[in-house]
Amino acid sequence: MDRDDAEGAIAAATYFISLYTYAFASGELDAWKAMSDPGCVFCSGLVSDIQTASDAGTRFTGGGLTVESSVAIPAEALNRFRIDLTVSQAPSETLDRSGSVTASSPGTGRATVTAVLEHSSEGWLVRAASTEVPQG
Repeated sequence: MDRDDAEGAIAAATYFISLYTYAFASGELDAWKAMSDPGCVFCSGLVSDIQTASDAGTRFTGGGLTVESSVAIPAEALNRFRIDLTVSQAPSETLDRSGSVTASSPGTGRATVTAVLEHSSEGWLVRAASTEVPQG
């Protein structure tokens, strides 16, 4: 992540994905927020979802994301890259305040996470992100 090239952008995007898993498991959002541009709708959506769940006493187990492949595409703006990550998600459960399972997911097949990252003297910042789960 110390690099300002495609390799550094891929490392930063992979780290960002690990923060997604960590935020859901722990409710801790500081590292996620530090790496997220305030205008990133995907990023702020996760913050809202986790804060709402926390207020309701909901917690999550499992659901870890594994990066299977990555591609960096330089953007027109200097120091920006579009990163396409192919990820899979492990099974997960949603638990209520008492610890009872209220929902579960068997995990997902492959999905694509696309993120636009920009490097500055402060490090990598996620400007935008989205996910696409293939139908079928």
